[in-house]
Amino acid sequence: MKQIRYEDFWSKNPCGIDGDFEKIAKHRYRMEPYLPIHLKCITTILSKDSKILEIGSGQGTDALFMSSLLSKDNEYVGIDYSSKSIEISNKNRDVCIRNGFLKCIPEFQVGDALSINSKDEYFDFIYSMGVLHHTPNMQLAIKELHRVLKKGKQATIYLYRTGNLKVEVAKFLRKIQKVIDF
Repeated sequence: MKQIRYEDFWSKNPCGIDGDFEKIAKHRYRMEPYLPIHLKCITTILSKDSKILEIGSGQGTDALFMSSLLSKDNEYVGIDYSSKSIEISNKNRDVCIRNGFLKCIPEFQVGDALSINSKDEYFDFIYSMGVLHHTPNMQLAIKELHRVLKKGKQATIYLYRTGNLKVEVAKFLRKIQKVIDF
């Protein structure tokens, strides 16, 4: 049986839906209606020159939402394992720039939570929504987050609960995808 690598899976199956940024954002916040409130709260605790890292930025929806509220002096870096998601994120960012939607311009790059391409203690805030439990070594990912987060600063990490219907459906669909790929 063919071994499927994580980046292969996530690039073939980027999180979210197809479509323009507005459609993607409406879908995301319909599925996770509490998120805009949480993201607004996060932006209020950040200083105007904070450096923010998002682990698992997907199609860039949350990064772009927060970047519309942040200062032009903030630095926002979104990393994702999927090159396809990063491609979509950059396209969505360019649309938001053309529409005058952004104050802070986020940078999106392919990255791995197990080996973050950053100096030690660089970021003032780390955000991750529903990603770390998918890594092959969650403890190593958390250790890596601690390495790049400045001492005394905060992170907001959302994990899915074991037995959660949403997680179980996603696992089932991934198994079907593996069988189809095989």
